[in-house]
Amino acid sequence: MKKTFLIYSSILILLVFTSYFSQNENVFSKSDTVSSVPTDCDSSVVYFRQDVLPLLQSNCAKSGCHNEETRKHGVVLNSYENLMATVEMEREDDDFDDDRKDDRGRDDDRKGRGNGADRYKNKLEKMMRLNKMPPSPEKKLSQEQRNIILKWIDQGMQNNSCEVSATDCNTVNMNFTKDIKPIIDENCVGCHGGAKPKKGYDFSNPEKFREVALTGLVYLAVSHSEGATPMPFEGDKLSDCDISKIKSWIDAGAELK
Repeated sequence: MKKTFLIYSSILILLVFTSYFSQNENVFSKSDTVSSVPTDCDSSVVYFRQDVLPLLQSNCAKSGCHNEETRKHGVVLNSYENLMATVEMEREDDDFDDDRKDDRGRDDDRKGRGNGADRYKNKLEKMMRLNKMPPSPEKKLSQEQRNIILKWIDQGMQNNSCEVSATDCNTVNMNFTKDIKPIIDENCVGCHGGAKPKKGYDFSNPEKFREVALTGLVYLAVSHSEGATPMPFEGDKLSDCDISKIKSWIDAGAELK
C-alpha cells in the first residue's frame, strides 16, 4: 500500500512540474527580441530604442549617409540589427580620415599597433570620438548627443528599451511644440528635411507636416497600416505611446499653436 502511494505521489508531482514548465517555457529560454523594462526606467541606463535610435535615425540613417541605399563606409544605422551587422571594425584605419585628434585629445595614428584597449571598439565609436557625424555641411551632433551614444556603447550596446506603459502615456490635449515636434524631429526630419526631403515632404516645416498629417498619411505610415509605407523607413516602429500622441493630435485638428 505504501509503495503504491509513493508511485502515485511521484506521478502527481511529475505532472505538476510538466504543466508548469510547458506554460512557462519562455522563462528559461534566451530571447533575441528587444528587452523591455516594465517598471520605472533606470536613469543610469542608456536605452537604445528611446535614447540612441532616434538620434541615429534623424541625423545619420538618411539618404547619402547611413541608410540601406547609401551604406556610407558600409555602415547602416536605421535599426539595431543593421547597426550591429555593419559597425564592426575590420581594420584600424577603416574608411575614415585619420588626420585629426579624437575627443580624448589623442592623435588617431594608431593604425596596426597597440592592444585592444588602445583601439576603438567599432566604427560607430570612432565616428563619435572623431566628431565626424554628420559630415559637413550638416549640423554636427552635440557633445551631449555624442555622449549618449558613447555611454550606450560603453554599457554593452544592448538592444534595450524602456517603453512608457499605456496607463502612463498621456495623449490628452497634445501640444505640437511640446509633444509632437520632438517625435517628428527625432524620427522623421532626418529623411523628410534638408535640401532634398524625401517625397518632397519637408517635416521641418510645421505647416507642411500638418498638411500631410491631415490627409491621414502620417498616421497610416507610423502605425504601419496595410497599404502604407511603414515609417520610419526601414527603421524600427515608433512606440505605441508616440503613435497614440500623434493620432490624438491629428484627431483634435492638428493645431500648431
